[in-house]
Amino acid sequence: MVSDPSSAVTLDLHSFPLALIACRPVAPSIEAATSLTTAYSQILARRQTFAVLLDIRAMNGVPDARARKVVSDFMAAHREAFGEYCVADATLVGSRIVAGVVRAVNWMSGAKHPEQTFFSEESARAWCEAELNAAAQRRQRISAG
Repeated sequence: MVSDPSSAVTLDLHSFPLALIACRPVAPSIEAATSLTTAYSQILARRQTFAVLLDIRAMNGVPDARARKVVSDFMAAHREAFGEYCVADATLVGSRIVAGVVRAVNWMSGAKHPEQTFFSEESARAWCEAELNAAAQRRQRISAG
């Protein structure tokens, strides 16, 4: 577990290449958005294939435009790295409104990696694991080929 008690998120890398990011019950803010981008930076720094399950159900409210821009700008700035290493980016949400906000942020970032929103942790985890398995099979075919 990589976690700063003052951070708005916890990062769990025990199951890597499945990285788990969970938001603490805080109000969405620029500081919370920065905590999230810091967690993503730590994952990208490994320069290895990964899937991420981001659980934002505990977040109190919907991020404002400034907080959304922090995340969107980070994702856009790291688009190539995400495209190279991230095989699945699952966001676990608690409402359709938040799901819509997540889709808008993902669209604004112009992501080159697979992203989906889920209401079920089991479904999100299963999708991440399936995408990791598919990526491993593609790598095997390429190295055998």
